[in-house]
Amino acid sequence: MYRGENGKIKDVKERAKKSIDKPPSVGLDLDISRFKFSSEVHEFISRDLEEKASSIGVDVSGKGRAGNYLQIDSSIVFEESLHQSVEVMSISKALETYDWLLDYYWRALDVDMDKFTALSELKGGGGVFIRVKSGVKVELPVQACFYLKTGGLS
Repeated sequence: MYRGENGKIKDVKERAKKSIDKPPSVGLDLDISRFKFSSEVHEFISRDLEEKASSIGVDVSGKGRAGNYLQIDSSIVFEESLHQSVEVMSISKALETYDWLLDYYWRALDVDMDKFTALSELKGGGGVFIRVKSGVKVELPVQACFYLKTGGLS
């Protein structure tokens, strides 16, 4: 449960619920009842996926990285902080960890902008939070990979 579950998170979820049928202001108004919202749970990386990732520059070992995050569909496979001043974790874990993060949650877009933003809040899974501690310069990159394996998954 998020620390702000009784307040802001509840409000965000309620606003999303009220917008679940709201058409987008631009683009196609797709029928969301045809979307898939779950897939099998992925807890490890197959050799095939490791090779595919490597072919596009993703090193699943995290070598030469300050942080590493891999999500397959909605499953967080790993979230690693590999530098003492870098934090890499799921958004849900970050919301549980930092009260101040609620002040920034859903500020880039309004959760009730349309049915797609609402779906992201209500049915979405994962997402990454990356933070470098104040005053620290980190030379190594942070790597985040989101792999969509299941066809038709939203």
